[in-house]
Amino acid sequence: MKLEACFILSPHNWYDHVSKNKVNRPLKLSEQIANNNYFDYLIVINRLKPSRVIQIKNDNRTLLKRGMLYNLLFDRKERIYYLEHCLPFGFFEKEFLTRIIFKVKKFLGFDNYVMSIFDPKSTYIFSKVEGVKHFDAYDDWSLSPLFNEKKRHMKYINSGYGLANKNADLITANTEQMINKFKDCRNIIMVNNTTSLRGDAEFEKKQNDKKIVGYIGNIHERIDLEIVKFIAESCKDYNFVFIGKDEYKNGEFQRLVAELDNILYLGSIPYNQVPQHIYNFDVCIIPHVVNKYTLSQDSMKMYDYLAMGKPIVTTPIPPATSVSKYIYIANDKYNFVEKLKIATLENNEMIVQKRKEYIRNNSWFFKAKTIISNIEGVGL
Repeated sequence: MKLEACFILSPHNWYDHVSKNKVNRPLKLSEQIANNNYFDYLIVINRLKPSRVIQIKNDNRTLLKRGMLYNLLFDRKERIYYLEHCLPFGFFEKEFLTRIIFKVKKFLGFDNYVMSIFDPKSTYIFSKVEGVKHFDAYDDWSLSPLFNEKKRHMKYINSGYGLANKNADLITANTEQMINKFKDCRNIIMVNNTTSLRGDAEFEKKQNDKKIVGYIGNIHERIDLEIVKFIAESCKDYNFVFIGKDEYKNGEFQRLVAELDNILYLGSIPYNQVPQHIYNFDVCIIPHVVNKYTLSQDSMKMYDYLAMGKPIVTTPIPPATSVSKYIYIANDKYNFVEKLKIATLENNEMIVQKRKEYIRNNSWFFKAKTIISNIEGVGL
């Protein structure tokens, strides 16, 4: 039995993320599921502010159906449908979104479908819909500092994980920790993250007096500032460049930048400029704290660095163990300095090409194909 359609319930405003060239796991997997052309209908479900549902933005999508609290739009170029609603998660989403999904199914005229959910706060929908039920467990939201003080969110996140464990036909997870969290599920597989960067791009190498050690990504509490300070003080002949939005509380990161003249902070950059900066790094670093939350994450920046063939020094966070033959893993700040000095001396074109080859063989396209083949197996 062929599955005709796939509903994807994303925690992000999917269309806005596409138009702003953002990068995240639900977005990249959804794009590649669309590119596989397995489903006749791909419908992305977005939760928006009421004003965005009432006043539709003038973009390249066609309005197909307007209902109470929702709109159904179609992007003809990408062949993707958008079901955009303004129902808050909880009772209203559970009771009314499922009815809207049924109306959309009837309007488009298909029978067999997949409900693919990337947001644990919405997994109660599984009990209200037909079709194959797929949940993607990426990162442990119950440990995320983003939700620590949001009691209502945390309540639904925790109950949502339990409902997914009980009701999902297929769970995909990005780390061993997330696999273990859903060990009671009858069908769970590992689907790691990867990168959207192409390692074959050509850039002009900037000449620098010092070795450039670089980090790209949002700067917040998962970065171990004790390690950063120690390696910067221990390696005065290197410049340490940090690129990304500074979200560190109480200005701690900025104080460190002011204290040490070999730490340079360049702020945020568009994603399309990331390859050029990584290209100019002599070594890429991921000095992250190791705790339950970071062990539940699968660092996309590590895949970005690998795509560019760069030597990487990281604390032992995922996916370090699975790519250990391509990188340098440091267990403490002293070991980090040792590995950093070894990495800066690396001049091995063979391992550069092996890193790039690893990424070519583990693209988002292949990740999506793995998910589809497992969904297909459940649907038979």
